[in-house]
Amino acid sequence: MYFSSSNDITFTASSGRDLRLHETSRSGSVLLSPQGGDLIAYGDAEVFLTISFADTSKPSEDRSAPLSTPIEVDGVRNLRLTLLFPIGNPGCTSVQYMALVNGHCIFERL
Repeated sequence: MYFSSSNDITFTASSGRDLRLHETSRSGSVLLSPQGGDLIAYGDAEVFLTISFADTSKPSEDRSAPLSTPIEVDGVRNLRLTLLFPIGNPGCTSVQYMALVNGHCIFERL
C-alpha cells in the first residue's frame, strides 16, 4: 500500500513551454507502527517528476529525484511532482504512519 501526493503546473501556450530543469530533490522519512506497537522506520519516500508534452505524440517522461545536472526540455505542457511512500503491505490490517517528506523541483522558463 502506498500513499501518493502530487502537484501539477500546467503551461497554457499551445506549443508548450521550453524549460530548463535545474534540480529535483527530496528529504524526510516515513515512520510506521503496527496498531499499538512501537514506531519503526520503514524506508524512504520516492520523488519523481512527470513531464507531459504539448505534442501528444511524444510519450510522457518520468525523472526520478535527485536530479542535480540541469537538463533542457522543449514543448512542455505539464509538470507533475509526485511524492510516493509505503504505508504498509496487503497483510496489514491497521497501520499508523507519520510522514515528514519534502520534494521540490527548480526550473526556469526559456
